Amino acid sequence: MIDKLLNLAHALGTEPDLAILAEGNVSVKNGDVITIKSSGTNLKNLSVEHLTDCCMKKLNFIIDNEIDCGILQNQISDSKIDASHKKPSMEILFHAWLQRQDGVKYIAHCHPTVTMQILCTPHAETFANKRLFPDQVIYCGKRSCIVPYAEPGLPLLKQIRKSVTEFFQKENVFPSLILLKNHGIISIGTTDEEVLSSVLMCEKAAKIFTGAQSIGKVDFLSQDDVNNLLESEDEKYRLKIIKDFG
Repeated sequence: MIDKLLNLAHALGTEPDLAILAEGNVSVKNGDVITIKSSGTNLKNLSVEHLTDCCMKKLNFIIDNEIDCGILQNQISDSKIDASHKKPSMEILFHAWLQRQDGVKYIAHCHPTVTMQILCTPHAETFANKRLFPDQVIYCGKRSCIVPYAEPGLPLLKQIRKSVTEFFQKENVFPSLILLKNHGIISIGTTDEEVLSSVLMCEKAAKIFTGAQSIGKVDFLSQDDVNNLLESEDEKYRLKIIKDFG
């Protein structure tokens, strides 16, 4: 499981258009333990020494009680299972909240260049709610959840929780891809392959979207087209292979 988490990190970190320097983070859940990239480390060169194990129960207490920011860092530090581990990523709170959901095991957060171009414009809503081609539907879902900008840390957790909850109530499905305005993306899934596939397909879709915009009016798939793809037995089988591969 840790090997798969490191493979996911390296796949993201070796692509400069997905994450550079200390950008981005990855996590995996195993029972009551969440393992996450340590703060300030590099996805490209991530090793076991750059991972931090934290107690989900302690993190859930922080999340549910919205601990005062003045003591928040101490509370997060206390969640470390091994005191010798490095400080966990500052975004561990939204990882922990997302990891509560059924079917979520691996999470990746990164800042894809072309997707970011869209997320820094008013076109972000359209990109989240419209689909351009079949594989975008299969790997990124019918729609993506979009989250207004919020400062990293507790404010971002609150905004993600609000937006994802509203998305679930409307769509009756948990989003596999979350778009953070002026920030980046979050991909979640049961396997490392599923998570990576969603990230790569999101960035490909962003390139097609921006290119099509530059040529003229974009022709999106109709809602019937999207629904037919999701109901296709062939596509369901293909997606299952990706989910099971990891």
